[in-house]
Amino acid sequence: MNHGTLFQVNYTLLGEICNLWRNYWDIKDSWESVLEIIDWFSDHQDVLIPFAGPGKWNDPDMVSQNYSSFKVHRCQVSTSSHDK
Repeated sequence: MNHGTLFQVNYTLLGEICNLWRNYWDIKDSWESVLEIIDWFSDHQDVLIPFAGPGKWNDPDMVSQNYSSFKVHRCQVSTSSHDK
């Protein structure tokens, strides 16, 4: 799987039927995974931003409860709070 590929998604339709949608693969317990997600959203923000707004937004990922690395977990919470 190429994680850098932007799928053909009808974001207009998603905004009409959903409040939240995932745009990326599941996060792994590593800094590499966290940075990969941040980089992907940075690279695709021009496509994603126009479709987000009140009541509809892009979700970079969900924080897992079973990570062994506290620093990775803390960074994910921090970056997620900036996305909303």
